[in-house]
Amino acid sequence: MLVDEAALVNKDGRPIDKTGKAIVDADGKPVPKAGPQLVMKRSECADAEDEDECNNLFLAVSSCLNPSADRQRSAQPASLEACTAYKIGDWADSNLSPEEEEEP
Repeated sequence: MLVDEAALVNKDGRPIDKTGKAIVDADGKPVPKAGPQLVMKRSECADAEDEDECNNLFLAVSSCLNPSADRQRSAQPASLEACTAYKIGDWADSNLSPEEEEEP
């Protein structure tokens, strides 16, 4: 079974926008000029620049639901929530890079 939707976070577990920029700071306060949290849907992968890499996100998150499907179970966090956050953060950090801030 594959998940159909993933709300993206970074490796720190903070929600990110479509540029990969965290939308809240470490204290949970909104970051100025950040967009809304990026939510990816598996159905959108067909239109992605790299369809296979897009699908890899959903395969990785789905492995948390079916631990036997992931051969490296011992390397995964213990809870489902921690596992999905780790997998999403790892994918987002590898595939989305925050845009550089423009100097005023």
